[in-house]
Amino acid sequence: MRPLPFDAARDAVTLWRGRGLDLFARSEVGVTEMLLVLAAVDTRGASIKLPHLGGRRYDALAKAIESGGAFGEEGKAAAGPLATFRQHNRLRSAITHETFAVSLDKRGRWHLIVRVLALTSGSEARDVLVLQEKEAEAMMAKVAQCESS
Repeated sequence: MRPLPFDAARDAVTLWRGRGLDLFARSEVGVTEMLLVLAAVDTRGASIKLPHLGGRRYDALAKAIESGGAFGEEGKAAAGPLATFRQHNRLRSAITHETFAVSLDKRGRWHLIVRVLALTSGSEARDVLVLQEKEAEAMMAKVAQCESS
């Protein structure tokens, strides 16, 4: 028995989200491993922060390898790719922390509605992100391209 169109769309979104979770998790592990290596370096490693939250780890690595950072010279080659990858932070946050709803258009293409609830400076910030199927696939392809670089 073939799944109903909505069930197929929901399953496609779930697969898309799972791919994103995998890509972002691999990136976070890589960033964490790099921070651990840098923190273990005599003298200079003492300045490396090892934050609990994954998003803050990207900040810590960026600070360590920026020009003038403790590992600025060694990190020159990685600074650009890290900055490019961090452009996908909103998507990373949405995939990992927000709730999704799926809708279908009359052609059977799915649309993803992401309800965002963030705390900014102690206040709530609500937003809605809507992605069409093609947009979502293109965004994930860009993330995958960064990850493979």
